[in-house]
Amino acid sequence: MATGSANGRFARKVFQEMTERHTRRIADRFNGTAGEVTAEQLITLTPADLPMPMRQSPIEPAASMPDPAAEQMCAYSTLMETSSLLQHAVEQQLRRDAGLTYIQFQILAALDTAPGGQMRPTDIAERLVYSLSAMSYQNTQLVNANLITRTPSTEDQRSTTLTLTDKGKALLKRVRPGHIEMVRRTLLDILDGQETATLASLLGRVRDQLRTAPPCGVRKLRQRR
Repeated sequence: MATGSANGRFARKVFQEMTERHTRRIADRFNGTAGEVTAEQLITLTPADLPMPMRQSPIEPAASMPDPAAEQMCAYSTLMETSSLLQHAVEQQLRRDAGLTYIQFQILAALDTAPGGQMRPTDIAERLVYSLSAMSYQNTQLVNANLITRTPSTEDQRSTTLTLTDKGKALLKRVRPGHIEMVRRTLLDILDGQETATLASLLGRVRDQLRTAPPCGVRKLRQRR
């Protein structure tokens, strides 16, 4: 019991000394701005009695801290604006060099990489995230220009098959170098190798996520298969 009592007295003494030191520090700060005051007088002070520097909270207001939602919307807006600007530049180059729209070039490029240069319109529409009705109009324009052919499908009588013609292949071969140069000049030249790889990785993750839940129009295309 004697040991416990001694320990209690020691703890109270340590606490008292710590309290006095803390009170003296507050008094010293107060004295630096508002004249002399004793530690005893501090006990009777209210917050209104304290000098302005001591009333202010050391924590920054929430308004000055970054807003995650604002940063996310900024990233989204920047991506959409960049996409629109880049597509406009691509469209201008393709119309000037080949008389093609952006989507027409995409159709020809998709056929060029397909086995035998053939694909179904529904497959191209899904790949390019383009409505089937709008795709039909673009295909008709390409057929009239003899850049592709459209024939009944040998696998499904309800469907058709698009095939890239020799004229379409020649046009792609002629326009592709200028297209690549334009993309490099407007997009890739301002990025180093690591930044390009990072950009491709980030956009690829977003694309793959969106592909798991495609837009309504694309889901309808899949249902028609």
